[in-house]
Amino acid sequence: MVEQLSCPKHHSLIADNVQIHGEHSVMMKIRIGDQEGFLFLDAFWGSHAKLFSFIPNLAAEHPYVEAFCPTCGTNLVIDEACPLTDCDSQRSILFHLPGRGDRILVCAKLGCPGHLMDISALPESLAESVSVINYFGAAVDDVFEGI
Repeated sequence: MVEQLSCPKHHSLIADNVQIHGEHSVMMKIRIGDQEGFLFLDAFWGSHAKLFSFIPNLAAEHPYVEAFCPTCGTNLVIDEACPLTDCDSQRSILFHLPGRGDRILVCAKLGCPGHLMDISALPESLAESVSVINYFGAAVDDVFEGI
């Protein structure tokens, strides 16, 4: 379970007041097309459970999520390719972990489950093995699989 995440300005993205599966969640302010609100992600690595503060219109003309720190509004989206080779997205959401330069990247394309754990103290082979873990649960709509 991810216990500490921050924006580039070191504001915590952990929400204790919104829980998923009885544990804290990861909170972002998001925009999909012309809709804005909050997204709460399951803090368990590989899970794609999430809660929206609005009912998102997931129309094809807005295939990407824009993500921001809920405290300072800093943009969390960077120009970095999705870690999945079969995804064409060149945009990822960047979360900072406590270690120096340690981070998590999540594909910003709606429906893509691509994510990557980049931790300097973790052997690359182990980081690669952990990064491909995805758990969708039973009967999840494809559009909600990724971010």
